[in-house]
Amino acid sequence: MIDTRPAEIENRGSVGHWEGDLINGASATGNLVTLVERNTRNTLIERTSTKEADKILDFKSKFMLFLEFFKIGTILIDSVF
Repeated sequence: MIDTRPAEIENRGSVGHWEGDLINGASATGNLVTLVERNTRNTLIERTSTKEADKILDFKSKFMLFLEFFKIGTILIDSVF
């Protein structure tokens, strides 16, 4: 849970802690699936035309392939995943 994460993560004191989210576009223009590293602000973004959970999980899997190139400590995903 976001309110129980350690101070080191909350304060952005170390690299490797990621947050995922789904951003809804206006008037059916699409959505963005994002992963942001809290310290460096490295960001992975993918556009999608749907908010269906199974399609969003496909994007999450795609992001995981990219994350092998970055340091990973934790990944906090919004409930949409």
